[in-house]
Amino acid sequence: MGFSTQQHRSEFAAEIVQYFRFRWCDQLVGHLSSLATPNPGPFLERLAADLAEEEQWSARIKPIDMGSPLLLPECSFSTDGGHKSLWRHARSYGDEANIEGAAKAVREFERAHLRKQEHYQWIDDRDLIFGRNGARHADAPFPRGWKFSYRLPVGFHYDIMHLEKRKFSITDIGGALHATAANGHINMDPHGYVRG
Repeated sequence: MGFSTQQHRSEFAAEIVQYFRFRWCDQLVGHLSSLATPNPGPFLERLAADLAEEEQWSARIKPIDMGSPLLLPECSFSTDGGHKSLWRHARSYGDEANIEGAAKAVREFERAHLRKQEHYQWIDDRDLIFGRNGARHADAPFPRGWKFSYRLPVGFHYDIMHLEKRKFSITDIGGALHATAANGHINMDPHGYVRG
């Protein structure tokens, strides 16, 4: 939770939200002056409401294991317009209706992209499999070992391959294109960084 009235605070938040749940407490900032009065009630009530919303988010939306679709690399997982809002919904705050919207987005995303192969796999609109059960290697530097306030297992990444073993290309977080030969794969972490 952040308290600030600085003009360029959005750049600060942009760095944090890639890894951790983060919200600006704008309404709380307005009530800060009540802390210096005999009645700090307005500040405490607003704080309690914000914390209750965060508790709901943690219980219903926050990833609890590597099977969460929120861990997929947003920059590289190809999905239609309706499902592209999954990550935005999960970052939203300020109204408890956002929690319900995010829970619904997760359910709909799972229906569209979680398919049974040998075991359940995430498969995008280009028939790329984002396998999460491969060997763990190449530990990510801090803070890339976190996503949506979930601590990723050491060395966790996706083994991306085509469903029909075709060659494919995929864009990473920096906008670089990575291509494979037929029957090839690419290792990518949940933030869209390619690993060797």
